[in-house]
Amino acid sequence: MKTLIRWVAVLALVLIGVGFYRGWFTMTGERESENNKAELKLSVDTEKVKQDTDAVRDGIQGKESQNEH
Repeated sequence: MKTLIRWVAVLALVLIGVGFYRGWFTMTGERESENNKAELKLSVDTEKVKQDTDAVRDGIQGKESQNEH
């Protein structure tokens, strides 16, 4: 069971890393000096995620059709 949890954690970290690299996620921060608070915002570009997943899907389907012939 511990091995499964470790693999899921590694997979999640890889997905987060790829997401930041590909521009799916962006993080911005602001700091208010008068009350010493910091605000962090995480944004997800769902259109970019959709474009990349569609491109991967099309690439896989293209390779599958080439292997059949």
